[in-house]
Amino acid sequence: MHELAVTEGIVKVALKYAEQSNAQKVVGIRLRIGEMSHILEDMLVKMFHHLSRGTIMEGAQVTIEWTPVVLQCTDCKLTYPVKIREIADCVCPACQGKNFSLVSGREFHIESIEVI
Repeated sequence: MHELAVTEGIVKVALKYAEQSNAQKVVGIRLRIGEMSHILEDMLVKMFHHLSRGTIMEGAQVTIEWTPVVLQCTDCKLTYPVKIREIADCVCPACQGKNFSLVSGREFHIESIEVI
């Protein structure tokens, strides 16, 4: 369950930002998370609400934007989306090549922290 460690990091960063901004309250946090991160959204949100209890972040809205898995064929350079369960058997739709690099899908970013 790595959601706990990840969520602790989010809370720590957001509290530091709020302190540096002289904020009275954190009202929202927007995250961008890649589909390959293996993060469980419900667990992350529950952990966030638990860890933020009693802080200026209590009650903040957590919004998650999921980034799809996108590969690039190393042979023909085509960039194409894939489903996680299909990566092991993935072939390029243009040239049938089996060599690729990951373009997106493993991100984990705090996109914004909304404070008042």
